[in-house]
Amino acid sequence: MAADPQYAPNLVIALLTENRIDAAWATALPHHDDLGETGLLDLLAARAPTHPADVLEPYRQLIEDHSDKWRYERALKLLPPLHAAHRALGDDDSWSQYLDDLRDHHRIRPTFLRKLAAWQDGTSRPPDRRGRLT
Repeated sequence: MAADPQYAPNLVIALLTENRIDAAWATALPHHDDLGETGLLDLLAARAPTHPADVLEPYRQLIEDHSDKWRYERALKLLPPLHAAHRALGDDDSWSQYLDDLRDHHRIRPTFLRKLAAWQDGTSRPPDRRGRLT
């Protein structure tokens, strides 16, 4: 069943419900594209407290996937859980470098850069615990 992508989202949800986070993670790895954003965010939120390094790249990818002009706010809502994972690793330098790289990568998007600056200044709305829009 775990090898069939159509069952992966339901199996991951069931495993998370049973607090079997490592099993949910192992099940999701080959099927992360099939989980949908909500399922992936739930999994990342569950995994981050014990394995913060594991969630860095998935959060970064989600942010990149939401960096078009219609979804800037969504991308910014994913930054707090990514920042929390960096803090849990004691890796402030890597966090700063990530933000610098994000700014550089999107330097031709002034609206995104303004929104990112506002988020850093604390003038944007806070996300919920999973980085979802409130």
